[in-house]
Amino acid sequence: MGETGEIYLVNKDKYMISPSRFKEDVTLKQEVDTVNVEKCVMHKDKKHISEVKEVTILSDYRGITVPGTHEYIP
Repeated sequence: MGETGEIYLVNKDKYMISPSRFKEDVTLKQEVDTVNVEKCVMHKDKKHISEVKEVTILSDYRGITVPGTHEYIP
């Protein structure tokens, strides 16, 4: 992940349920309303195909432009 990478989990209400590398005290307080979170919510009832990975350039929960991807975990 290097110095700038981050992996985090969000719940069905789009709130972080894991710690952040960059912000303190975010668990269940930091809403993550990004393109990737929207895709997870939108496709949550469909069979997820793990072999297909999409990396997009987007604004993260801090408003910083980053490459990102997502994975829905039922």
